[in-house]
Amino acid sequence: MKIKNGCAYLIDLKHAISPELKGNHYCYAFKIPNDKALALCFLMTSNASKLNAPYTISLPENPNGIVLLKHTKMISTSRILNTLKDASGKAIFLSRNSIDLLFKEYNNYIDNICSAAVKSFSMRNS
Repeated sequence: MKIKNGCAYLIDLKHAISPELKGNHYCYAFKIPNDKALALCFLMTSNASKLNAPYTISLPENPNGIVLLKHTKMISTSRILNTLKDASGKAIFLSRNSIDLLFKEYNNYIDNICSAAVKSFSMRNS
């Protein structure tokens, strides 16, 4: 399947160990430059209670698809099952503003994780 950046897809995560997500989940996928076999996927849930959890974001194109930034992962494009469509049957694509917001929030998440890891390492080795 040809991946279109910012499009929503159903993916098969198959096996996982808790607390990893497993089974079929929707995601926003982005192509990896120079590697057609991998995609960066921002996994979603429709569980509204997750919206207030740390490192989550909802985007206007699919307000029921709450993005779980801590579950973002690289996947094989062969795991993509189909395209998520809106009520009129059109594929759901993120706007440029939503993509910018998504990556801004993801960068904040990565910065926080890296800072926490460095702090933890520094405290352990003090």
